[in-house]
Amino acid sequence: MVLHFKTEPQIAKCNFFFSFADTSPAGGSVSTPVSASSDSVNHAKRLLQRRRNVFTSVFAIPKAKTPIVKFMHIPTGISCDLSFKNALGVNNSDLIRFYLSMDPRLQPFLLIIKYWAKKNDLSGHGKISNYALVMIALFYIQQLEDPIIPTVTTLQEGVNNKVIIAGWDCSINTSFSSYTSNTMSVPELLCGFFKFYSHFDYGMKVICPLTGTSVPKLMFQTPEELPEAMHLYKEYVSSPGSGILGLRVDCDMCVQDPFELQHNVTAGMSSKALDNFKKYCAAAAEACDEELSTDSGAPGFLKRLLHESIKPLDMSNHITIQLGKYLTSKLPENNSAQQEVSANMEDELRKGWYESVLKFLMEIFEDVMKFKVEFEESEPNRKIQKLEGRSDVSEQVKVLHCAGYCRVWEGRKAASKKVSFPENMATITRERIISDFIVAKYKEQSSTCNPVTTFQCLFHPEQQPTRVILEMYDKKSDKGCFKALVLFLHGRLPVWIDKCLMLQHNEQAVKKEV
Repeated sequence: MVLHFKTEPQIAKCNFFFSFADTSPAGGSVSTPVSASSDSVNHAKRLLQRRRNVFTSVFAIPKAKTPIVKFMHIPTGISCDLSFKNALGVNNSDLIRFYLSMDPRLQPFLLIIKYWAKKNDLSGHGKISNYALVMIALFYIQQLEDPIIPTVTTLQEGVNNKVIIAGWDCSINTSFSSYTSNTMSVPELLCGFFKFYSHFDYGMKVICPLTGTSVPKLMFQTPEELPEAMHLYKEYVSSPGSGILGLRVDCDMCVQDPFELQHNVTAGMSSKALDNFKKYCAAAAEACDEELSTDSGAPGFLKRLLHESIKPLDMSNHITIQLGKYLTSKLPENNSAQQEVSANMEDELRKGWYESVLKFLMEIFEDVMKFKVEFEESEPNRKIQKLEGRSDVSEQVKVLHCAGYCRVWEGRKAASKKVSFPENMATITRERIISDFIVAKYKEQSSTCNPVTTFQCLFHPEQQPTRVILEMYDKKSDKGCFKALVLFLHGRLPVWIDKCLMLQHNEQAVKKEV
């Protein structure tokens, strides 16, 4: 069977044939895909454990989507993942290795990015994987005005003996020679990488190393509109009666595997992990600009990046509402396969999303948080504090003046145990009932009618990436009240708004079916 080793910090591959009748590996490989049963994974674990002088820290994860055995190779000190699935992983490593051979800048470029991500706890379970990190780094240098490496599509052109695994084309032309005239240094590439991904529109776009372009998520709803390079994906999702699910574009971040085109390699990345990734990219980009404009230049930037702690600015009074599943689910009713997915359509959908977020924000502030809210439009030329990593905003900033008379953000867990809720109740309705209970108890114990907090909330709609930033500024509050409120809203508000958006989408879907 084919076993794929992913190693850190190097990028390397070993193919072994394990005979379950013998404990010693022999060179070579067999193209038959591995049957990834728990028994076979655990048996491989036992085989490795028998070689205690060669392998240590052996740990099996048999029930993962791609089952693996993790271990350390004692002679080299390399930590390895032994994956069980099919030979796709082997070909992914072949692709990365070939790209590394094309330009001497790539290896230090990738290693620095991986070290930076690990140092700042941005990679790992629930975050971005090392493989996905390599993919987005390669994509960045593919899409440059003067690309350093070709797209996967280009590498697959003119290959006579195609390598097809599980229906996917894993061929690459290994005789392809480097052709770039790009002279960017490694620090310049790093600076560009951080700037690119601090502004990338994750909610609207899919990162596609196959084509070297970002593809609108909307196109995956009408696969016929996808680039011709994705013809195998089109065939995959259009297989009659297969019920096959396509690429998961409803995730916070979407990076299409260059070979297995229905696989989003960042599907397991949480919204919090993506938000941290963007913030650290923005902080690194800012540090890059500072250092490259001084006498220290590139060495100064690399020293700060690798040895110092470059952290995002304190954004504790800012709450980010990310574009999630809602936008890609809400297409105009007259959409057809022939309709071009244009920038105008994206703008209309984006505008509708902003309006929905503002509507639900107002409802939550008034019905759940029990604020008195006064709404105003900001003047077009009003100067707003610059946010880290923000870009030009075409939509006008809205201002909400809020006053709260009861600390409904305190004691909610205890209050929820004293209230009865009907089955299948909407989240916001449930939260409103909890707040009503807390307010009623408060009125029984206090006769004061003075607000415990007054604050201003600025509503910033942004396009690069598509999101809403809420800036919270205290005007007059009881001691510790505003800080506790913002901390509460940080954890609850994005979740509540997402629940409202999904409920709205489901209601629209039902109406459409009727």
